[in-house]
Amino acid sequence: MGVNKPEGSPSPSSLDIVVVDDEPVITLIVQTFLRRAGHRVVSTNTSEQAAELLKAGPFDLLITDKNMPGMSGVELCRLARARQPSIMIMMITAFSNVESASALRQVGADDYLEKPIDFEHLIARIEELRQRRRSVVPTPWAGARVALIALTSPELARFSEIIRQQGGIAVAVDDIAAALAAPLAADLVVVSSRLITRDTTRAIWRTRVERPGLGIVLLSNGGLADEMAGISVGTRVLLSPTLDDVQTEALLRSALGLTKSP
Repeated sequence: MGVNKPEGSPSPSSLDIVVVDDEPVITLIVQTFLRRAGHRVVSTNTSEQAAELLKAGPFDLLITDKNMPGMSGVELCRLARARQPSIMIMMITAFSNVESASALRQVGADDYLEKPIDFEHLIARIEELRQRRRSVVPTPWAGARVALIALTSPELARFSEIIRQQGGIAVAVDDIAAALAAPLAADLVVVSSRLITRDTTRAIWRTRVERPGLGIVLLSNGGLADEMAGISVGTRVLLSPTLDDVQTEALLRSALGLTKSP
């Protein structure tokens, strides 16, 4: 099966949603119901196609079946969280009696829904997720785009959560060029000092000519080489993995040019 293109009448409350289930009838019914509710929906019957969609563009919500042939819903969930750390994720499962909220959070899901799907309940749960996101108190971080470059999975999960809690937008990218260019045009770049080369240094300084406020944070284990890498890209913000979340948030805030917590 191919990908069903997004449709729906855009509105301020519309969400961009990906629906994934290996049963075409289910994806058709779910996408039809969500479109009638005013959302923009694209659906597919394989996790692999969903992964390509998530790579191509940003979405607000992923709804996926847990048990999929090939790449499982759990694997897709982890991949989605890595590629789009701010996306909301809802898992569909027929076996909720063995599921737990903590287990779902460990694979990156925000919520789950039992089969057979109660569509009124689905809309209510989506609204709960939306309200949960809206309940974040606005901060000076609000809307700041933070590029997390080639981080390990634990690092990505930790930094993404810190940034989300402060109202920022965390985006996982593979290289510095993608972080600096449109459409992302990050306000802050978090990157390992080992990735700083002559070419990346030039790219950063060229970007700073147009955007002097660009922030750079280097992940560092310490040492003269890391300090020199920081100087070469115009930052003294070296972030050690041993720092706790409060210290990490303070250093990221400093790199964004924010002088104090809200």
